[in-house]
Amino acid sequence: MCYIAEGIKIVNEAIDFHPELVEQVLFTSNTEIKPGKNPLLNTELVDQKVIDKISSLKTPQSCLAVLKIKVKEKFHFENSEDIVLFLDSIRDPGNMGTIIRLADWFGVSKIVCSHDSVDCYNPKVVQASMGSILRTEVYYEDLTMALERIKPEKISVFGATLEGENIYKTEPVFPAIIIMGNESEGISDKIRPLLTKEICIPNYSSKQEKTESLNVSTATSIILSEFRRIQNYSK
Repeated sequence: MCYIAEGIKIVNEAIDFHPELVEQVLFTSNTEIKPGKNPLLNTELVDQKVIDKISSLKTPQSCLAVLKIKVKEKFHFENSEDIVLFLDSIRDPGNMGTIIRLADWFGVSKIVCSHDSVDCYNPKVVQASMGSILRTEVYYEDLTMALERIKPEKISVFGATLEGENIYKTEPVFPAIIIMGNESEGISDKIRPLLTKEICIPNYSSKQEKTESLNVSTATSIILSEFRRIQNYSK
């Protein structure tokens, strides 16, 4: 199975660092495509109209690549992992792509998604990830079963909820799983009993009754930043 990645940054990154995944590259005459590490790279110079027909973007890029989807086994928690993200029913492609990019930035190499989350190879997700999809392992599993499977390993499971403990008063315990819930409904009822602790980002607005909850990708960035701050700078 394959997916399409569009844009010079992610295409060149795939050529340079993951040539084994590159099936084909289409590019226009004004695009600088690197030769990469694969001398047999399948590249084709085409007219922009060809890319326009294939592209799913409102403003098509000048190049795209057809990339193989990496085959993965079931998720398992390795000793080297200190944080793993679990995503419960994240359906917005922009949020998913941004979360993948954030995970990459904060050194989280694995994300486990519920089956009803948006496909990480959706073109909008790939575009929003800005190349991080190439560096991040994304799994799709029944989250309840995944949590039950790793329960004997005694890994802390934190879930972001509106009723949770103030994250700035929380002492994370590593290794840790952080669960982010659906954009409008939060973490599902079947997952909440499996949490070690519920955490929340406090609302400092003077008009709290009119303030909506945070966007899930924004909330993810704050939580990952705070966990890394405590882990690395509060010793």
